[in-house]
Amino acid sequence: MDSAVASGSVALICGETGSIIKREGSDCSRAEKLISVISDILNEAALELKDLDLIAVSTGPGSYSGIRIGLATALGLSNSLGIQCVGFSVLEAMAYGARLPSSYIAAIPVGKNDVAWQAFNADNPGREDPRTYAELVPLASFVEHLKSRQHMRLFAQTDLLKRLGNQIPSTTPFVDAGIGMAEFVGRLASREDATNSSLQPIYLRNRDAIRLPGF
Repeated sequence: MDSAVASGSVALICGETGSIIKREGSDCSRAEKLISVISDILNEAALELKDLDLIAVSTGPGSYSGIRIGLATALGLSNSLGIQCVGFSVLEAMAYGARLPSSYIAAIPVGKNDVAWQAFNADNPGREDPRTYAELVPLASFVEHLKSRQHMRLFAQTDLLKRLGNQIPSTTPFVDAGIGMAEFVGRLASREDATNSSLQPIYLRNRDAIRLPGF
């Protein structure tokens, strides 16, 4: 589940084939809506909460309240069901899911005018470029970053691409990551070698990724 980006999303990944049921843009960032969406997805799959094996949640960056809603809900379900809960940076999860042929920037919208972004290496999917850490910058500053990284591909959430519009430099190829980030989080969590799980929320401020003690 992801409650930190835009209106949030929930995804259910089932079985060895990895078949998926998901809800995107369903106000999953609201506490009273998230449990209802989870219940609807389980009903569609003819499953119950007790059938879940693992809960994965985005730890940010994104909306401050959204991050906390997602973590609180995930941990509440984990404790009540007695199953494992894992958390991942939404940018790292996007990077794992991107599978792009060259180095790229993963980016999401935050608030009304900010962008959280991080550069990744194509030859090591899901691992950050050691030259960059996650940053939060105004939209105009992000455009300048893109101009300074000519021909570096952009992998961005749909709402961010809409905000950027024709401001995307002509030298920046881009790929639409969709509106829901929950599937990326779930795919990363299902990796057998996914060892970078952390339930500490990621709050970005003044271009620095600050990990604060969490729940």
